[in-house]
Amino acid sequence: MILFSSLIILTKFADCYTTANKINHEHNFEKNPLARFLMKRFGINSTIWIIFIITIFITIISLISVIESNSLDYEILFILIASLVSVVQFFVALHNHTKNPNFLTRILYRIFFTNR
Repeated sequence: MILFSSLIILTKFADCYTTANKINHEHNFEKNPLARFLMKRFGINSTIWIIFIITIFITIISLISVIESNSLDYEILFILIASLVSVVQFFVALHNHTKNPNFLTRILYRIFFTNR
């Protein structure tokens, strides 16, 4: 359980770090409309690192809740969700770092940001 929590936090850090470098050095705009709104309101770096801190709190609270539940079903669900979130965050960070879309970021972009 701690391994999967750590993966969420590490991949979120990579996502935040690469986003901060990408936006600050290239002045690109964030694709996520909510994050873009918050960045305009509170500043780019403040928003990025506040989101990282929120991620840590949510992850810790979720981990504690699952451990205290003593439920195998919740543990399995936590592992599945943590794995999915970590994979997505990894590929977003990879996209930010390489500046090249990958298969997952192309799919996410089509799902969330193209007009239908």
